[in-house]
Amino acid sequence: MKKLVAITFIVGFFYSHLVYAQQPDKEGFIFDNQSDNIEVSASAIAKVNIVCSKEFDYKIRLIPDENLGKIHMRLIDPKNNIILYDNAKDNYNLQKVIKLEKSMVIMMEASIVMSEDDEDNPDFVSHGWVAMLIKNRSKK
Repeated sequence: MKKLVAITFIVGFFYSHLVYAQQPDKEGFIFDNQSDNIEVSASAIAKVNIVCSKEFDYKIRLIPDENLGKIHMRLIDPKNNIILYDNAKDNYNLQKVIKLEKSMVIMMEASIVMSEDDEDNPDFVSHGWVAMLIKNRSKK
């Protein structure tokens, strides 16, 4: 059953976004084919590498399964182990525009935020799926 829900979510996400893939949004960003679906949990950190060119700005957006609570996202320069963005300092915002001065690989980490109260909550969802939507735009 879990696999069926995950497959339905993945197909629905990509169908809805691919229909409008090459139409720029209000800020001029278009769909980037690096987008992915990530299984996240409260007990482990999911990691995805994103290849970024200095010639583009990138908008990274996480779209969690509707049953999930807060998602912790960090963007990291894995080569130098520098945190470029941590959404815990930004009220767990699920979207970030990044502008780079050099081409590089960025590691995106995601996990479900779990508090002490959630440990005893039978309704708390400790794992699920997050769609990672990446858009880019040429630097002006």
